[in-house]
Amino acid sequence: PRAPRLLVLLDVSGSMDRYAQLLLKVMYALGQRSRRVETFVFSTSLTKVTRQMRLPRFQDALQQVGEAVRHWSGGTRIGESLRSINVEFPDLLDRNTSVILLSDGWDTGSPAHLAEELSRLRKRVRRIIWLNPLLGTPDYQPLTMGLQAARPYVDLFASARNLEQIKRLPGYLRSQSPVAG
Repeated sequence: PRAPRLLVLLDVSGSMDRYAQLLLKVMYALGQRSRRVETFVFSTSLTKVTRQMRLPRFQDALQQVGEAVRHWSGGTRIGESLRSINVEFPDLLDRNTSVILLSDGWDTGSPAHLAEELSRLRKRVRRIIWLNPLLGTPDYQPLTMGLQAARPYVDLFASARNLEQIKRLPGYLRSQSPVAG
């Protein structure tokens, strides 16, 4: 059997600014541990940063990602970014791939478009795990129209609020079957 692949997508829109560096470190650590990790950042568009995340020093990776990504701190179009994955990178999508989406779910795009692209993606991959840095904060409820549209296609919604929450990711990934959300 082939080793599992991870496809990691990080939202770098304005609403994610306060979480971006921690989550970039998570992406970097994943990319350093395996060559079967593909990494992307998105906001209003999508940029592949796998090569940068494999540099030996995190500070070098951070600098090169900053130079490559022109849409940092913009709006968020999750559906459009997922469409780019589905159309431009179909070779990365198979039943051996787990997708990790790191986003707060604030989206300026159409909820129907987000649902359509998540549905297309879900049919091709092993599982989709959505880690949200807002989940678990007091009074937070995932009520945005985008998150509501995404729910049927995501195997697990979990918190990425802090390092303790993020440390649960390996357990989610080790699961032999799709995880319940």
